[in-house]
Amino acid sequence: MLATIARALRDPRPTRVRSAARAAGTPMAGAGRGRHAEAAVAGRTLVEGGDVVGAEPWLRRAAEAGDTDAMAAVGQILQDRWELAEAEEWYQRASEGGHHGAMVNLGVLLTMRGDLAGAERWYRRSADAADTDAMVNLAGLLADREDWAEAEQWLRRAADAGETDALVHLGLLAGVAGDPESAGRWYQLAADAGNATGMFSLGVLCEERGAVAAAEDWYQRAAAAGNHHALVNLGRLRAARGEYGPSAGD
Repeated sequence: MLATIARALRDPRPTRVRSAARAAGTPMAGAGRGRHAEAAVAGRTLVEGGDVVGAEPWLRRAAEAGDTDAMAAVGQILQDRWELAEAEEWYQRASEGGHHGAMVNLGVLLTMRGDLAGAERWYRRSADAADTDAMVNLAGLLADREDWAEAEQWLRRAADAGETDALVHLGLLAGVAGDPESAGRWYQLAADAGNATGMFSLGVLCEERGAVAAAEDWYQRAAAAGNHHALVNLGRLRAARGEYGPSAGD
């Protein structure tokens, strides 16, 4: 089961680009204020009201004027509806303008199409600017080529900055290194911080050690926190003893 969890370290995660909600919240980079700033304000207001379709033309107007927040927001909208080629173009423009959230999402799209060198370049640039999503994704690329030492360095930096997923991934690295005790300590730290994957991972460790009752308890907590894998494992344990119909809230 540890191998099943370990795949998470190699799956890059996108960041929800904050600019979709704050595209007009800051002065536009390189475009001045005035009408284009008003377009960004209109786009932000519509996004916050749930009207993404209505927001898009306003955000595009601000993006075309040079607002990197708006560029990243347009990229996010396109990514959400799987128009990835154009999303990548907008993320590229925003990234070249210094937008760190766009750098992370550009790295994700590049990873998806196999350009690992390009993804690493953008992850490193954003990670060097203290973006924790970039640190975690960079660690995943490094782990994929078994550069465990540098992967651990980036995960520790992310964990020190408060990124609880990094705690889980440090546990994964400890597990790969054959140190389940250290893995458990990292998972416990993540779980204590409310991380559902940390709870699930503790459940897996407990089950591997034969502590089924403790495993079930952690799966229950993880499922209640929204981890669907925990719900599956919880159902399997209960089915094994003739019980059915587990729920996250029972």
